[in-house]
Amino acid sequence: MATTNPHRASDGRKGRKLALGIDLGSDVKQLRADYQLHQSRRGVRTGSISRISDVLRLFCEFMDPASPIEATPAQIDAWLDSRQLSARTRYSYVSHLHGFYEWAVIYEHADRDPTLRVIRPRFPNSIPRPIPDDELAHALRMAAPRERAVMALAAFHGLRAFEIARLQREDILDMNDPPVLIVAEGKGGHQRVLPLHPQAWGLIRAWAAGRRHGWLFVDERTGRNVEPWAVSHWVNALLHDMGSASTLHSLRHWYGTKVYGVSKDLRVTQALLGHSSPNTTVGYVAFSAVDARHAVEELSLPGV
Repeated sequence: MATTNPHRASDGRKGRKLALGIDLGSDVKQLRADYQLHQSRRGVRTGSISRISDVLRLFCEFMDPASPIEATPAQIDAWLDSRQLSARTRYSYVSHLHGFYEWAVIYEHADRDPTLRVIRPRFPNSIPRPIPDDELAHALRMAAPRERAVMALAAFHGLRAFEIARLQREDILDMNDPPVLIVAEGKGGHQRVLPLHPQAWGLIRAWAAGRRHGWLFVDERTGRNVEPWAVSHWVNALLHDMGSASTLHSLRHWYGTKVYGVSKDLRVTQALLGHSSPNTTVGYVAFSAVDARHAVEELSLPGV
C-alpha cells in the first residue's frame, strides 16, 4: 500500500483553500482593493498578492462589522489563536497584517500599526528531507517523459513547482557554451542562471522534442502554462504509488544536499537554490554522517 503524506491534499496542494464567505462592507472592500493595487505597483507577484489578500480577508471577516483599521493587538492575537496555526504560519500571518498596517499608516488610512505589539513566534529550523538516492533513481525509471522532465528540473536544477510550471523553452539555452537554464520568475521575483545538467537535459529534451518556444508544460484546456499544484501532483502521485513518502519538494532538498556535499560552500548552494538568506539554505542541506565522522577523525591534539 502506498505511503501518503498526511500534510498534503490528494491533488498535491498544501492544505485546503481558505474559506471565504462574509459579504464585507464597501469601505473595507475598497481598502483591500487599494492595498492590492499598491502591492501590484510595487511588483509583488500575483500569487503572493492573492495569498496576502486571502489572509486579510479572513481577518476582516473576524473584525466585521468593525473595520480592520480599528483592530487592537488583543483582537489580532484572538484571531490568530482561533485559527490554531503552526508557529511558521502564525509568523507569516502576522507579517502579512504588518505589511497592510504599515501601508495604511503611510497613506493615512490608520494612525497606528497594532501588529507592532503582537508577538511573532519563534519556530525551529526546517529539517532537510531529501529523497533517498534509490527512490529517485527508481522514480526516474518508472516515470513517463513528462514526469521525468519535471523530476530532472527539480532534482538536478533545484526548481520549485511554480518555477517549473512557468518555465518556457526559451529559458533553456542548450546551445550556449556552457549551456544554462534561466529561472526568469523565481521566488520574490528574483532571477537566477543555472548550469544545465547534461544528463538531466537528456530527460527534459525527450519531453520538449521539437519545441523551440512557449511553455514547457501546457494546460491543454487553456493553452496556458499549467498550475504549480498540477506539477506537484504529477510527481507526488508517482512517488506515493511507489510507496514513497517523498514529494516533489524532496527532490529540491536532494539537490541542495548534493550541491553542498560536492561544493562544501553554503553561499554557492544558497545562490543555486535561489534563497535570500543562508539560514533558509541550511534547512535544505542534510547532515552527512560520513563527513561528520571524517571531521571528527581528523581532530588531533599534539602531546597527548
